[in-house]
Amino acid sequence: MFLNNTDQQVREKMMILYIIKTFEFPMTNSQLTDFILEIELMNYFNLQQFSTELVESKMLEYSESDDTYYYLITEQGISTLELFLDRLTKSEKEKIDQLVIEKKHTVLKATEVFSDYEKIGENDYLVTLKVVENMKVLFDLSINVVTNKQAKAICNNWKKNAKFMYGDIINLLIKD
Repeated sequence: MFLNNTDQQVREKMMILYIIKTFEFPMTNSQLTDFILEIELMNYFNLQQFSTELVESKMLEYSESDDTYYYLITEQGISTLELFLDRLTKSEKEKIDQLVIEKKHTVLKATEVFSDYEKIGENDYLVTLKVVENMKVLFDLSINVVTNKQAKAICNNWKKNAKFMYGDIINLLIKD
């Protein structure tokens, strides 16, 4: 994988692996891109090329969950990162670590609540609502509604209020 790579290319690939490992949970391409571009670690085109190469070499896995694709670091990726971690400077690692601390909650929050709907009949829409924590589904509810407007409203309300609604639903279900 690194035979024909320059030191800069190896360093940037290690940054990608380091970021995903440091976040400690899967990241979407959009989340990874936003993070890297925010602190200007590399340009967009290198990021996309190197991410693809890391997937092809099995250091990252690009997996689907609920119609969204996520990057996961593999055991091979972790081993490679450990071997080449010295390619990142102390200041680069500190910069990444600091921003991960700042952004982790926001990124994690965005990946914990899911809502989606699909048309399943002439006047039928299936709305799916989920709460996921550490890649485990805590709550999964599917509801049939009769209009697109209702489906959109339910999805929007879930995205805004899931942390409250989830607790209320659980309390209603366990209440005597």
